[in-house]
Amino acid sequence: QVATCVYMFSPQLFDHLPTEPQKIHFGRTVFPQLLQSNLPLYAYHHLGYWNDIGLVDNYLQANFDLLAGKIKANIPGKPVKPGIFLEDNVFIHPQANLIAPVVIGKNCKIEAGCQIGPKAVIGRNCQISKNCSVKRSLLWANCLLESDCQILDTVVARKSHLLQGQVLRNTAFRPEPKEN
Repeated sequence: QVATCVYMFSPQLFDHLPTEPQKIHFGRTVFPQLLQSNLPLYAYHHLGYWNDIGLVDNYLQANFDLLAGKIKANIPGKPVKPGIFLEDNVFIHPQANLIAPVVIGKNCKIEAGCQIGPKAVIGRNCQISKNCSVKRSLLWANCLLESDCQILDTVVARKSHLLQGQVLRNTAFRPEPKEN
């Protein structure tokens, strides 16, 4: 069994740590030393949702869990159909297909032939051109997808511009930094 923890320490803890850098297992060394020294040590058993989002797959899963209602939080936008949430000023072409669950941020434009979802979160001010597919993925704000892009199991960082026909699968994508 794995313990997932968040530690909070007072500055006095550093008095009980080695001065030279080294690997330390808090549960096997530091905590027992604190207890042997009769210093206070407290724990809180959290029964709610926990997910270390430091990996792309975990970050995606946390968002999908939110969409599935496993996390108690407000989903932005208004539900227009079961599992489909749209913020203000969103244009969805009549020939685009949204498959729940989907969240689309304000000022987005989804063109004809697109399939968005299932499990898609589109950030604000995104433009998704004709015949794109975004499934099990997140697009952060201000992204532009040219026509025929395919995005699957991917996080696309803000201000990304994907070229026509670009395919992203099982990755995190961010734009190249602009040279000054």
